[in-house]
Amino acid sequence: MKSKILAALLFAASISPVFAAGLGGGVSPVAVAPFNINANGNAGMASSSPVTIAGDQQTSSANATSPINVNSPSAVQILAHSGSKVTYVTHWFAITAGAVNLAYVYGTGTNCGTGQTALTGPIPLQVAGSGGSGGDGGFPVLVVPSGQDLCAKPDAAVQIGGYFDWQQR
Repeated sequence: MKSKILAALLFAASISPVFAAGLGGGVSPVAVAPFNINANGNAGMASSSPVTIAGDQQTSSANATSPINVNSPSAVQILAHSGSKVTYVTHWFAITAGAVNLAYVYGTGTNCGTGQTALTGPIPLQVAGSGGSGGDGGFPVLVVPSGQDLCAKPDAAVQIGGYFDWQQR
């Protein structure tokens, strides 16, 4: 067992001058960083293959920002679909004037009235001036299928303002 520990220390000293200085006395040893970190943040062998990230999960910046301005106790369209394109919301922010639960839904027809499907559960905004947000603008947090409109659906007639960053492709 001692020989394995000694071999590991000698190996660490051979690849890290900082670690080697720590073995000489006076300076504490430091951790040795792995040789290769893959796209998922996992340590791997130097010859490991890169990880492919699906097209709808790749880092991308939104090409548009749109307002959220809702004051209705039912679904309100905040973004119309564009042909057969999928809508990717990469960030959203909402602030309220009073207690309300806000959900995002998609559907077709007036205010997503046909085939309405939830994208989120109710997001509680329970005090005037409280807000909620999702995403950092780099990856999709809401994905609206092609041919569907995006709607905000509060459960009370309370003013909700905000914005969302999105793209359609």
